[in-house]
Amino acid sequence: MSKFIAFVLMICSLNALAQLSDFESNVTAEESKQSLVRENFVSRYDYILSFHQSSHWHEDEIYYVFGYTGREWRLIRWTFVRGDHNRPVHQREKRMKYSSRKFEDLLDAMSQTGFYELKHGALNLRQRDNGDGTGVTMHIYDGVTDEFELISPVAHRISTTYAENSLQEKFPTVDRRDFIHCRDMVLDLVFGRD
Repeated sequence: MSKFIAFVLMICSLNALAQLSDFESNVTAEESKQSLVRENFVSRYDYILSFHQSSHWHEDEIYYVFGYTGREWRLIRWTFVRGDHNRPVHQREKRMKYSSRKFEDLLDAMSQTGFYELKHGALNLRQRDNGDGTGVTMHIYDGVTDEFELISPVAHRISTTYAENSLQEKFPTVDRRDFIHCRDMVLDLVFGRD
């Protein structure tokens, strides 16, 4: 009997590790309906964590989608070209291998850094008041936009920032630092870097 209880507790603890922390939505119901990630993956996965980079120069859209099936997390590389009305055409999905230890480290880092509460203003701060009646504003052209999308059965959250490394050098924020840290962990996961 004690072995059975220990087994049940082990399974429950593994399942708890495998899910995103609770988070609040930061998008409206209408914005959520327009999400391509939600539209294409919510019927297959209970929890979704996606990462996407875009720029003016990217022709193909590439999303890295971690989806939780209720038993395991899967990593999908989803690529497409935007067609009429921004709809995906020429879609391809490829299931990728990844380090489950690194993924658990990512989920832990997201919980510990407050990633689930990142504020849009702090992620995209690009100006500073010098306190003497002058200020500094930074404009970056041809940068890359990075986006995380988190979807659970009860919430939908999107965190987006543009040219965050350059902005962080001039206008550092804790939220942007945490975003960059989690972004780098995702890139290490999907590209197999140590």
